[in-house]
Amino acid sequence: MIKKFYLKLLMSLLLVALAVPQVMADELIVANGSATSQYAPIYGRYYDQKCKSAPNEVTVAEDGTAISDGYNRSPIPVEGTYFDTPGTYGQTIYKKSDLSLLADKNITKVKYYSNTTFNENSIGGVVLEIYLMETEISEMPYSGLTFTGSAVGEYVIQGGEKDIEFVLTEPFSYSGNKNLAVQVKVKTAKSYQSIAWIGKLDDWISYSNYGNSGARSTTLPKTTFTYEKENQPSVTEITLAEMLETGVNDTEYTISNDLAVVEIANNADYAFLTDGENWIRVEFNEENEDAFYNDYIKGGTLKGTLKGIELNPYIVATATPEAGETAVDYEIATISLDETFTLKVNQVAEILGYWNEDDGALRAYAPSYANQGQSMTVNTAWAGDNITLVDGHYYQIRSAITLKEAWNETTSGRGLKDYDFDFQNYIANALIAPSTPTGIEELNLSNVKSVRYYNVAGIESDVPFQGVNIEVITYKDGSSTSRKIMK
Repeated sequence: MIKKFYLKLLMSLLLVALAVPQVMADELIVANGSATSQYAPIYGRYYDQKCKSAPNEVTVAEDGTAISDGYNRSPIPVEGTYFDTPGTYGQTIYKKSDLSLLADKNITKVKYYSNTTFNENSIGGVVLEIYLMETEISEMPYSGLTFTGSAVGEYVIQGGEKDIEFVLTEPFSYSGNKNLAVQVKVKTAKSYQSIAWIGKLDDWISYSNYGNSGARSTTLPKTTFTYEKENQPSVTEITLAEMLETGVNDTEYTISNDLAVVEIANNADYAFLTDGENWIRVEFNEENEDAFYNDYIKGGTLKGTLKGIELNPYIVATATPEAGETAVDYEIATISLDETFTLKVNQVAEILGYWNEDDGALRAYAPSYANQGQSMTVNTAWAGDNITLVDGHYYQIRSAITLKEAWNETTSGRGLKDYDFDFQNYIANALIAPSTPTGIEELNLSNVKSVRYYNVAGIESDVPFQGVNIEVITYKDGSSTSRKIMK
């Protein structure tokens, strides 16, 4: 595995329109307050009369605490003590402004919170039922609200627990155009226990009833509404090759291939992966970065949003992929800018060239005054302090390749003397410290036909003369370059 350099630095998803909708649960919390026996959802002590609560997951009064409104009763979700009388109930009006996340959603659960452990001997087995309805009323009437229809869920109190959660028998469709009213009623009674429910003070939005006595209150119980998020398309699973060929920007994909992590860019939050044939740049964050320290990524676990498909495709990882156990074979291409080459976008390669400080490019092996042969812009910022290029030196740099600017078609580039070479317009992002060859023998010049040396008298030799030499390199395509060297 190629050595990688790591540095920690540091997505709503738009999904495929034709993907199958998938129902996903979310929640809203209301009135996350402190504990008191004076809150709804049910008269705080009397679990001996029938009562009821609310469903879903949007939490209301999340900052609530256990406080008292000065009454001996409260709707949270049932009067805080009396679970000994069937029919005891608590009612709460939740303002639509607090439930904007629930608009056009189906509520599936409602949860209430207390800081009191339920006593099995006192109230264990008490059955509560819950009712929901939309209402234009924003202030609780002195006589409470009238709920029509049947209960939409039940909860059996268990000793040792502190919270109650209703799972609705059928989802309740909330429009979001009106306030939401919830009633919790004691269906099956037992005895009593003082319960301190979590909530906060609000407007006159609650009501509790025990027997024939009832009163409204300003207590708002902390309530979590669980709801269904509709029309959430499932993530498309696709091979890397298929995604690069047919992928759509801003669409989330799961790559089905096993992948090799070839490089992690130094000073950047990118990794370069391959399936052995195709390449992709993956942008990660602090939460999922560690996964890319692995040599391989398990197929079907790399999920991300596709970007830049028109030119320089990459994906933004939206989940943490799993380490792969299957090796992925791949090769690092070695190219010389003297030769025609074609690389894929985001491919990692080793590039041989002559550094030119004037334009920040690697050029073909040639004297500094010639400026001939192909060239490639090098972004050395990616390598940080691990790379220092010196004008006039030859380097072989391992780089991640991306298309430069807007060209993605083969174009005619500089040629060696009278020869034209077709190549794509790339920019190379240096990833690791380069080597700095000091002589011709250290260069990978597979296209060199011969190297000859001439002294000041014009005598030719296969090896350098002592002193000043003119080195002439002849290439297989018939071109040649020369330079003055000293031995």
